[in-house]
Amino acid sequence: MKHQDLFASIYATPDEYSRIGGQSTETLDYRIYSGPDSLILACGGTIGRIWPPSRDWLIDFEFWKTQFRKGKYAEAGFMSEATEIGHDFFQHVEANSPKIVYLVGFSKGGAHVAILFDLMMTIYPGLEIHGVTCGAPRALATESVDGFDYHYWLGKSTFHRYFIIGDPVPHLPPAIFGYKHFGQEVRLPFMWPWKAHSYQNYLNDLRGFDR
Repeated sequence: MKHQDLFASIYATPDEYSRIGGQSTETLDYRIYSGPDSLILACGGTIGRIWPPSRDWLIDFEFWKTQFRKGKYAEAGFMSEATEIGHDFFQHVEANSPKIVYLVGFSKGGAHVAILFDLMMTIYPGLEIHGVTCGAPRALATESVDGFDYHYWLGKSTFHRYFIIGDPVPHLPPAIFGYKHFGQEVRLPFMWPWKAHSYQNYLNDLRGFDR
């Protein structure tokens, strides 16, 4: 599935798919779609007000770590939300037995995708899983990423991380707090920081990538 079409599914139902789940609240915004032998989990970004900060923003910037599986740690705020999303999505995986699962996320939705991708690769080792994030903050602890051979572990699965040069969000939480990205990095053309972190900008830039 083309990454642009997958990214568009965050807010629009893809062709040949039907929406079977998800929710949109002050803190969570995600959709679940069922299609030919596959499922899509599409996670949106921050939807709460910036000032005064909504619970959404306060959760986004907790910065302390929590364990989500043996030897793996993630940012606590993102982990609490990813756990809620995963509980819902995993039920659909069990009920539908898909051959392929697509996980896509924008902004903090990308943090949820990173955590759930890592978790699903362990829970469903034989399942083909493809993760795509755009403008995502760091979610996993550095010690959970360093020294881990993702290329060997992925097999037929893939994980692509897009970011517009100039977007400040992929630099959060700061690396000094002990967080790190993983996956195949794809840099998109520079934009000024106050313009870069935009769903529409990422959607437009993905037109040039036929993956």
